[in-house]
Amino acid sequence: MAAFQAALLERSHERVPLDWATTQSNLGNVLAALGEREGNTIRLEEAVAAYRNALLEYSRERVPLLDWAATQNNLGIVLHVLGERRSDRKMLEQALVCVSNARAVYVNEARQIHRA
Repeated sequence: MAAFQAALLERSHERVPLDWATTQSNLGNVLAALGEREGNTIRLEEAVAAYRNALLEYSRERVPLLDWAATQNNLGIVLHVLGERRSDRKMLEQALVCVSNARAVYVNEARQIHRA
């Protein structure tokens, strides 16, 4: 985790926004894993923030669609875990939106592969 935080100092949002977003997404992955393993909601909240930061630059129009979908899916998973732990319906609804967005991309990609 410390390595990603150090990388964010070098890969600043202003200087290299897509690299910054990639680092944010990777940091989110580490925080999510730690939060789930430790039962730590603070780490999960930090993961949500990191994924949301990544999505500031990882727009559907700017990055490969599968990268955007993977980040949406990861955010949805963490929101689901947090929503379950807190019995937070709104958070669970947000999770569903994120995972549904990702699923739509994955289904479309699978259809295109099948057609080829």
